[in-house]
Amino acid sequence: MKYDEIRIKIFLLFIGMGIFFMSFGFNNEKEKSSSTPEQIVQRIQLPSIPDKDYNLLDFGAIADGEFDCKPAIDSAIVVINQNGGGRLIIPKGDFLVNGPIHLKSHINLHLEKGSKVFFSQNPKHYLPMQLVRWEGVEVYNYSPYIYAIHETDIAITGQGTFIGQGEGGIAEWRPKQKLDQNRLRDMGKQLVPLKERLFGEGHYLRMSFIQLMHCTNIKISDITIEDVPFWVVHPTYCKSVTINNIKVNSTRINNDGVDLDSCEDALIEDCTFNAGDDAIAIKSGRDNKSSWKIDRYCRTEGSSN
Repeated sequence: MKYDEIRIKIFLLFIGMGIFFMSFGFNNEKEKSSSTPEQIVQRIQLPSIPDKDYNLLDFGAIADGEFDCKPAIDSAIVVINQNGGGRLIIPKGDFLVNGPIHLKSHINLHLEKGSKVFFSQNPKHYLPMQLVRWEGVEVYNYSPYIYAIHETDIAITGQGTFIGQGEGGIAEWRPKQKLDQNRLRDMGKQLVPLKERLFGEGHYLRMSFIQLMHCTNIKISDITIEDVPFWVVHPTYCKSVTINNIKVNSTRINNDGVDLDSCEDALIEDCTFNAGDDAIAIKSGRDNKSSWKIDRYCRTEGSSN
């Protein structure tokens, strides 16, 4: 057989294999997209978290509403993560947190009845920047109030209340955001490299309150969330998400209750939304981006910050 004929046959073989695998993947996606609600619920995995409790007070927190409890929360999360996971209990009382809570795998952030967690409105407390998706475009921005990326088995539960204290603070950025909003959207359309999309200090893109990126097996239940600047609960590229019996009382413009952003297998039930925008929104990104490019950017660049 001639060399050219061999090359042609090998080429056709690869084309055939490609068509087969594309067809196989398409059929799998088609099967998922045609799932019944019952099948979706059966696929959802609840977080697996060890039955060990850690009280925030034991890490130096003071429940007076004035003492900065962020160092105590950060220390607790490190210890719990190193010990394989568990439940971080925030007991009854008022706790001020000057900055974001960054969760790790196998941790349940649990607010006992009567606990209130108040968040700072000083933007500098939310630096360094983190990789987020803002209105469908990936960007490095101020950290969300509660954040995780590439983690698994995370829960935020309890009968306590998170209070964003948005009034007079970051919530007031909306009239100033248009320049940054348009600039970011242009970057998305033009596929500007993610490492060049830096919108921290000096910019006015409000942060989501809870944003979990590329996480699996998530449960958010029973908590109350009040007075936040922007989207409230914002799972992004997440799989196996359960959100039940939460109460959102935040009536500013853009205060969506739950934004499922390119997520797979999610259940939202028995929630109460007093929101200034959508109660529940399902989103899938914006403009000239394919999912494989997004995932590549997140994994190669997002994990370093």
